[in-house]
Amino acid sequence: MDDVERTSVECLHRAERVIEQLELEGTPVPIWARKQLEHANAVLKAYREGGDWKAKLNESIRFQNRYQSEIEAHFQKYPS
Repeated sequence: MDDVERTSVECLHRAERVIEQLELEGTPVPIWARKQLEHANAVLKAYREGGDWKAKLNESIRFQNRYQSEIEAHFQKYPS
C-alpha cells in the first residue's frame, strides 16, 4: 500500500468513525457527514481502479471547504 492509498484509507476510516460516533451518541447525523464518507469512498475507489482519483480528491476538498463552517459548528455543539 503506497502513501496515497494509505491516506485515502485513513480518511475513509475517519469518516466512518465520525458517523458511528454520532449514531452511538444519538446525535443527528448531518448530510455533510454522509457526503464526506461518499467522497472518501470515491477517492479510494478511483485510486484503486486507476481512475482520475485527483479529480475525486479535488471534489472532496471543494466539498470540505464549502461545509467547513457547518462541520466546525456541529462539533462545537456536539463535542466528541
